[in-house]
Amino acid sequence: MSTFLLTMAAVAAGYALAVATWPSLRMALVGIENEIDDLRAKVRALETRLRG
Repeated sequence: MSTFLLTMAAVAAGYALAVATWPSLRMALVGIENEIDDLRAKVRALETRLRG
């Protein structure tokens, strides 16, 4: 019984941690996606300039 309670406490703590950290992780991922989009736009502009 104590193993079950310990397992449930660990699951609840993990869930709470995931809920607490998700917004910051999502913001980081969105920032990375925006950086990738900016780099792609720069590459397209450079290709256009090089091709004439």
